Amino acid sequence: MTHPTTPAIHSPDDAAIFAAARHALDQCPQVPGTVRVHLDHGIATLTGGVRSSRERVAAEDTVRNIPGVQGFVNKITVEPDDVLRRTS
Repeated sequence: MTHPTTPAIHSPDDAAIFAAARHALDQCPQVPGTVRVHLDHGIATLTGGVRSSRERVAAEDTVRNIPGVQGFVNKITVEPDDVLRRTS
């Protein structure tokens, strides 16, 4: 599955953390492919739209456990199915 995510890499470690976070999100069945992650000096920012708060929390929990993530901002929005279909 391809993702429209271009990593925002601001330090050498961010590239490795991004790769680990993207892989973990891709492997988590509760997290849809609409979730994007960006890194800035170990701070992960999650964006995108999901169908439920359960998916939003699953993405947050997945990234929180990645070695090197020093903090995160969860900007994921819970949106109705029809909105997600138009933006996918």
